[in-house]
Amino acid sequence: MRFVAIQVEIDAVQFTGPTFEAPEWLVPFIEAGKISKTINAKDQYLTIFGKNSKKRAYPGDWVCKNMAGGVFVLSDNEMLETFERK
Repeated sequence: MRFVAIQVEIDAVQFTGPTFEAPEWLVPFIEAGKISKTINAKDQYLTIFGKNSKKRAYPGDWVCKNMAGGVFVLSDNEMLETFERK
C-alpha cells in the first residue's frame, strides 16, 4: 500500500540551550511538569515526558506541538525535510 502525507500545520520552536525562552504555547506543558529543562555545565536539554516514554531535545532540535495537542521532538534535519516555514 502507498500513503500520502496529510498537510498539517504545527507550532514549533528550536531549542537553543541556555538562551532558550519558551513560547506561550509551550508554557502550559512546562507548568504541568510535562517538560523539564536541564541546563548546567555538563548538560543542556529539555525532557519531554510522554505517557510511556520520555524524549530529550538537545540544542538545535525542534520541539513541536501537533494538531492533537501533543508535543514531540524533531532533529533539525527532520524538521527541514518535513516542514517549511509559513
